[in-house]
Amino acid sequence: MREQRIQGIGVSPGIVIGEARVHARRRLMVRPRALAVDQVDAELRHFERAVEKSRRGILRVSTQVRRRLGADSANIFEAHLLILDDPMLTGRARELISKEKLNADFALLTAMSEIQRAFSDVKDEFFRQRLDDLEDVGRRLIDQIQSGRSHKARSQPTGPHILVADDLSPSEAACLDTTRVIGLITEKGSQTSHTAILCRSVGVPAIVGVENVLEQIKQGEVCILDGNSGLILVEPDPSTMLEYSQLRRVFAGFQLELDQLTHEPATTLDGHRVELSANIELPTELEHLPKVGADGIGLFRSEYLFLAAETMPGEETQFREYRKAARAVHPRRVIIRTFDLGGDKQPGGMQFPHEANPFLGWRAIRVSLDRPAMFRTQLRAILRASVEGNVQLMFPMVSGVVELRRALDFLEMVKAELDAERLPWNRELKTGIMVEVPSAVLVADELARMVDFFSIGTNDLTQYTLAVDRNNHTVAHLYRSLHPAVLRSIRLTVEAARRAGIWVGLCGELAGDPAALMLLLGLGLDELSVSPVLLPEIKLLVRALRMEDCRTFTDRVMSLGDADSIQAACDEVLRGQFGDLPLWRPAAPQGDNS
Repeated sequence: MREQRIQGIGVSPGIVIGEARVHARRRLMVRPRALAVDQVDAELRHFERAVEKSRRGILRVSTQVRRRLGADSANIFEAHLLILDDPMLTGRARELISKEKLNADFALLTAMSEIQRAFSDVKDEFFRQRLDDLEDVGRRLIDQIQSGRSHKARSQPTGPHILVADDLSPSEAACLDTTRVIGLITEKGSQTSHTAILCRSVGVPAIVGVENVLEQIKQGEVCILDGNSGLILVEPDPSTMLEYSQLRRVFAGFQLELDQLTHEPATTLDGHRVELSANIELPTELEHLPKVGADGIGLFRSEYLFLAAETMPGEETQFREYRKAARAVHPRRVIIRTFDLGGDKQPGGMQFPHEANPFLGWRAIRVSLDRPAMFRTQLRAILRASVEGNVQLMFPMVSGVVELRRALDFLEMVKAELDAERLPWNRELKTGIMVEVPSAVLVADELARMVDFFSIGTNDLTQYTLAVDRNNHTVAHLYRSLHPAVLRSIRLTVEAARRAGIWVGLCGELAGDPAALMLLLGLGLDELSVSPVLLPEIKLLVRALRMEDCRTFTDRVMSLGDADSIQAACDEVLRGQFGDLPLWRPAAPQGDNS
């Protein structure tokens, strides 16, 4: 058979070679059945027994995951327990059994379908994952209703293999036998999905987003899975096998080298210290930070609290989550960004106006200022968590002085409120803004005099500077973070911060691109905040560079007039200095609004 090459999204690094074991998700076979009046009570009792058995099953999986991967990974299943008790799911199913006299499994499936329809227009990736959790819990419960079957992970062959599936639920991913499953390929999933996070936790190379994967890869075919590049080679030629066998040995040695840097600083050869922080999207990522040697959390995205709960999370819930993050990295800092809702993050339980272009509409700090009760609750929680001593606060998508002044005035009001209640908060709390719209760049001097730090969000700065919707595939080729206009915006922001005597970092996807590293250091950024899985690589590269060379390179590149020329120059210097390293450069996640 001729070698076949398939491209997906690498979400967990590593290179493995093995036979494919293909598993398609079992279809739910549920049919409606009308109940007689005298059958309803028995059906309700049957449903309650199934709920209780499902609860025990989830607790067993949670215990197993806690032992294998730690408490944070097990928290995934705390969400499953909440779903099991959600009135929208089990409460609605009970209502359908009682009032509509539907059989329990069909009532449950109907309730699931109603929730999925209600939130089908929510595009945010994190919220889509909550719908995946809903399906996982629903399948488990239907299995219990139908003859009391236990909900188990797919049966696995005894030998080492690469698992190929349309999708994996969190329960299935958590129960993977990693002594046999050496790699994972799925059609669904993303870089922030539970499956991706769990694979990274246990060191299983994984690729997601492979279209029609069950048709492209057949049972027993030999595959090479390159989680670094997202490339899959099916039935590889002998020369390809030799090439990747060698690459696998190189990558294994590279990982050992990265592990040795965990407790080393990100300092250049000529003694320049760069702060390398982590972007945190999910609480489960906190457990990885000690392993990667992060200098703290440069961007703690708080939206997951809203998106996961589907309703406004209360002050105590937020306070506990923020305090947990602060304690996880203490004494290093954690920068908590206030809710960046709107755009493609429109959760259920909150009404957003219909907008022709929501990215240019009601989002981020605009939403917070227009919803004072929500804003007050979040600021109170952040301020209370600040007593840990390492919490800092950041406002997203600030467009000008008046907007920032309103946010700071509101913050002062909440501080006074806590003082009146004799609730402690850190009076040395630092406050900053994300610079991610062109207007903020142009008034950066005025903004810098009002805050303690800047953090540049290149994902949004790029789309707003170039007028390119980065979720629109038609114009995706125009979305270039290395465009001269974007780079000049970064330089202007850094210069304004320097004049005001404040520090400036960068937390967009560009910070994790090895090819852009010399350019970013040469621009004078004090901090880079990246995905935890990318941080060790960036640290290794920083420690092999000289700031003098970075500044010289940056001066040369900034004179170039187009993104293609700048990209070519960056790629050339990366190959010249680090061409022999198996660097992982994942595609930027869709819908991530840093």
